[in-house]
Amino acid sequence: MRTPPKPHNGLRPKALRPSLNTPRARLDMTVILLVLVATTVLLGWFGLGNFAHALTFPGRLTGAVFIAIAFTTLLAVGATVDHWTGHSFQHSGLLALIGVFLALLTDTMLLLRTLKNGDLVVFPVVFGVFTAAAAWALYAVWRTSVTVPAPKRVAAAVIVSSALAVANFGYQNLYLPYRRETRPLITLSVDKAVLSKDRKAFAVPVDITIQNHADVGFYVLGTEVHAMGERVGLSPRDRLRQQWRTDAEQFARSSGEMNPLSRREIHQPGELVEAKPWMQPGNWIEPNDAFTTRMVVQLPLDTRYDQVAYYASASLARKDQLVLEPPLNFVATSWGRGDIPK
Repeated sequence: MRTPPKPHNGLRPKALRPSLNTPRARLDMTVILLVLVATTVLLGWFGLGNFAHALTFPGRLTGAVFIAIAFTTLLAVGATVDHWTGHSFQHSGLLALIGVFLALLTDTMLLLRTLKNGDLVVFPVVFGVFTAAAAWALYAVWRTSVTVPAPKRVAAAVIVSSALAVANFGYQNLYLPYRRETRPLITLSVDKAVLSKDRKAFAVPVDITIQNHADVGFYVLGTEVHAMGERVGLSPRDRLRQQWRTDAEQFARSSGEMNPLSRREIHQPGELVEAKPWMQPGNWIEPNDAFTTRMVVQLPLDTRYDQVAYYASASLARKDQLVLEPPLNFVATSWGRGDIPK
């Protein structure tokens, strides 16, 4: 350590500037740089992953905070080198102290998180080493007598400006996009039935369209269309109100759909005629885009059904909250494997 200069005209002496003349000083600088670089890489990796792919607003905000801390620790790397060797920036020691303190704080939080979640032993060990090294680095920087100009004002300015910046950034760039709704619309259009050449069967073409009316794209996890054959008898006179109400309640319990109410039609539970996906999983629909496909259902001309009902469904996930690597393959069947619950 170099001796501090004497006060001049009552002014406060400058802070002690470390040097690399002793093995202890070189060890301190090495540990500090390792802590800062490791924390920058770790927080940058976690932060980018959470910021881009977290499914919740707090997760994305945590990612943004991690990125900001990683940027600060990266600046602290250069400040540490200057504080020990260059001495060209007056407040390089202060920046190094802030960076090491943030590294200690985040490493401690991650250590407590891994201990709470019961992760693999390697994670608490790694974060425990990081925390111990960050504590050593904080003491090593602090013992160089870093000068903090107007500590109370600096602390208040940093806290207030950081809080306002984080709140504004989180609201504008994370909360508002997270609250945006996707409004997919699935429509079915049934075309005219067409007779086969031998006039023993007929085909019913159905067009299925999915439209995205939002400004956020979404992935298609899975789709399915069901064609249900229904036998609908016709009563010669109006049925009693309690009869068609009972039919509607029974149909809703069995199929999960509300049946159109009628005083004359007597609906029976539908039977599956055909079911298949109408869009490959893993594809996506961009904002203001649409996708249309056609399926054809064939039935014999003397079919026992009076009506055919179509149901189209899709499972979707927002592209700004999830990342998929298509194609997605779902090959398991409930009757083909014994380890699938009933």
